[in-house]
Amino acid sequence: MNKAAFRTGVAYLSMEAIGQYFFPENELSEASNAIGSVPKPMTRSEATDCIDIINAAIRKCAEATDENKGKEMFAMLAKVDREKIRSVKDYIVNANDKDLAKLFTEHFAEAVRLSMLPQNANIKAQSAGIKMFHIALTMGYVKRNVLHEGTSKPTGPCKEDVSSGFTATDTVHGGAFHTTAQVPVMRLYCFLATFTVQSGPDKGKPVLDGNAVSDRDFIHAVMRGDYSKIYGNCVRGKMRCVATLLSKAYFKDWKGYRSAAACSMGLTPESLAKYNVEKAFIAKLKELLPMIK
Repeated sequence: MNKAAFRTGVAYLSMEAIGQYFFPENELSEASNAIGSVPKPMTRSEATDCIDIINAAIRKCAEATDENKGKEMFAMLAKVDREKIRSVKDYIVNANDKDLAKLFTEHFAEAVRLSMLPQNANIKAQSAGIKMFHIALTMGYVKRNVLHEGTSKPTGPCKEDVSSGFTATDTVHGGAFHTTAQVPVMRLYCFLATFTVQSGPDKGKPVLDGNAVSDRDFIHAVMRGDYSKIYGNCVRGKMRCVATLLSKAYFKDWKGYRSAAACSMGLTPESLAKYNVEKAFIAKLKELLPMIK
């Protein structure tokens, strides 16, 4: 795992933990009343303007070099203080404005990455990083409480979420095979939906049709060894390869898993294990699934 991915993971896990204390149920009324400063409620237009500033800063800084990111963020977010961030959250939550919630959380992954960039002791850059952490934390709250989605869920088949390297599989209940290690299912889903076959009759096709197969269907397939719903929307040789390598590397009853997977594809366990090896595909698969030897 590279340093950027590690820092991103630390940020995500920190937000999950801190968020439980940062945004309690009556946080606004209790905390604000205690200090005697209830911020003026925002209008939808004001909230939209503030969100536009935040999104513009994230887009600009995501493209800047590491040396310039901190300075860019500090300058562009100068007028976005803690109270404005909280007021944006309060407006979205109180109005249950899902359209504005989607706009606000559009760049959640980038916000987390920017919040964890090394700032080389530059005070302005450190201040901007803390502010971006606060923004990302607020985005996570809105995703969970307004959009009702986990922060680990990607917004599309080809857009990998910040937490994808730390995806838990405990969302699958009943009938799932027991694993020997955590399976990064969502990272695998994003990879298969974007990797195009480089040779043979399926050259140029994505391994998995992300438009036809939802992330939920893919999780179901992987954790239950039941590929019947997705086998018709993938490059079959590559999916046989994935199921075969996954079984031995990640599942306790790997023979049972392989038998179930083969049956769901209309194959025998022996024929399941027959697939063409494409070096680039295997290399990337091993990178995503480090338990594969």
